Amino acid sequence: MESKNNNPKTRMVNVFMNEEQRQTLRNEAAKRGISMSALLKIALMEKINKEKFA
Repeated sequence: MESKNNNPKTRMVNVFMNEEQRQTLRNEAAKRGISMSALLKIALMEKINKEKFA
């Protein structure tokens, strides 16, 4: 059954990482001029698409 909530609102997701990973993410996001959240979304979509079309 299809969900009635087809609203494209953002969903909150917890991401667990150590301090070194967090610093790397922060630096890469700053280098690109985007937020850490946006960079995580990009990486997640790239991973999903890679697996989907592999």
